[in-house]
Amino acid sequence: TRAPSWPRPKFRRPESRNSMDAAWRADAHRSMWRLDADPRLCELRETARRIVRDVVMPALAAGAADSPGWTAAKARVLDACTTGLLACPPESPLALGLAAAELAVADGGAATCLLSGYLAHSIVHDFGTPEQRARYLDRARYPHGALCLTEPPPGAGVDALTLTGSAHLVDALLEVEKRGRLISHMEFADFVLLAVDFEGGCLIVAEPGDEGNAEGLFDRGRPVRTLGHRLASVTSPSFRLRVPPSRILGGYTVEGDRLVPNVGYRQALEPALARCRPVVALMTAGKLLATVEGVLSQGLPDIAAALRLVDAWADAEAAAALAVQAARTSDPVTGAAARLFATAHAAQHMTQYANMPHVLEWSMDAQVEAVYLGAESVQRRHLAAFIAAPDFPSRLAAWAAEAGESGSLRAGLALLGWTVEFPRRARLLTDARQGPAFALADVLCRLLAAHALAAGVRTLRAAGGPCAGFFTDLCVAESAAAASAAAQVSTSLVFGYAPESTAEEDPRRFSCLRAAVDAALSGAQAARLRAAAFLLLQAFPP
Repeated sequence: TRAPSWPRPKFRRPESRNSMDAAWRADAHRSMWRLDADPRLCELRETARRIVRDVVMPALAAGAADSPGWTAAKARVLDACTTGLLACPPESPLALGLAAAELAVADGGAATCLLSGYLAHSIVHDFGTPEQRARYLDRARYPHGALCLTEPPPGAGVDALTLTGSAHLVDALLEVEKRGRLISHMEFADFVLLAVDFEGGCLIVAEPGDEGNAEGLFDRGRPVRTLGHRLASVTSPSFRLRVPPSRILGGYTVEGDRLVPNVGYRQALEPALARCRPVVALMTAGKLLATVEGVLSQGLPDIAAALRLVDAWADAEAAAALAVQAARTSDPVTGAAARLFATAHAAQHMTQYANMPHVLEWSMDAQVEAVYLGAESVQRRHLAAFIAAPDFPSRLAAWAAEAGESGSLRAGLALLGWTVEFPRRARLLTDARQGPAFALADVLCRLLAAHALAAGVRTLRAAGGPCAGFFTDLCVAESAAAASAAAQVSTSLVFGYAPESTAEEDPRRFSCLRAAVDAALSGAQAARLRAAAFLLLQAFPP
């Protein structure tokens, strides 16, 4: 395919150019993300944008982020979110994610403060006793909650093997001791869920006032200054409390002289964390979309800059598409893939535009989001466990069947499916051998992101519109990049770990699948050039 010709404009200074019309991008997103079918989602996004314009940006301009502590200006931002956005029910992570993405473009801390009215409440909603739900889901009394999960020892976190927080039964009361590290929302939380080592691990609900006397302690902790998320609340709190056993989340049963929690802390956390992963992914994707749109409005000096922007834009659209899909379906695997792709891969494009206004702040925010609610290694472990599961081949076949006309995407998924069987037979897909499993997890998240973008583009093309061709070219480029990454990782795993005595049949089959990927890349570079030419025409209209 012969590359189309593109204009060769002279570079103009940004201030001499008319402001760009972003309506075609907004229309495309509403169609690709299927937001037009739910007017409430569109209304919620507009509400979030109004809060950003009228509350968050003025607060930042007035110096609200200068102090790491919780201030009146930060409280006004939180109050605006409480009254305007916290009506999102726990079963609607997509609504929450869309609102958080708008807030995150102004400041990631404002977006994470929004989760203070969702995350802890969601855990109580999922596993609390009827009495606990009636008490702590009363938003008038308990509008904000916090999770105290991590401890100072290395390796602790949402995936820690041990918990240093402890609880003991003393005189019919639970004596709880807990120290947290870098905990969000503590400065204004109305209740806290403490993860403690009690009969296998559980969550205990604590409230201000539980310290009771001078020997008790409910210390919210000193503020911690972070590079990103300037409007956030982050402290390292400490607790020494005596609470009734009724505070054990989910209740308990009596076995002899023991109280056994009905719900383990991992069991209680995972559904809510799975629902929130795409919310955080949307926050990062929103900043990357804002970055590429800002680059376009600043101007493109040459075709090389336009091609770089095409690559960044394709990753931004794929990250947003996968996050929206994960939020809509609440699929734990897709949520983990969305988090990993957004923070570990797509966000890296922001570094090349760090000299532009706000992009450096967005990049630092993205680094905070990379560890929020579990580091990238946690997401890789979730995906690695899924890859090693018996039903993975059937899920992969279903994704390949849904790939539509994208030959590169189908070829990449087929190659990944064959490659997974090689380390499975060699017993390399274990926690003790995380190298192969983590590499496959990165490949899977890239393929799933391209898959989600392809589904969105099919919806856009069915609806029509002047920019359908541009997004189609982005989809072709993204699918080709994901398939190429799958081929590179697969080659390194198969030939890097294969013993010299391996029979020739396996490499022959692999070579056929690898050749299919190479053949499917036909036209990908032409699509990149067409997309770059479209962006140059947008930056320099006739």
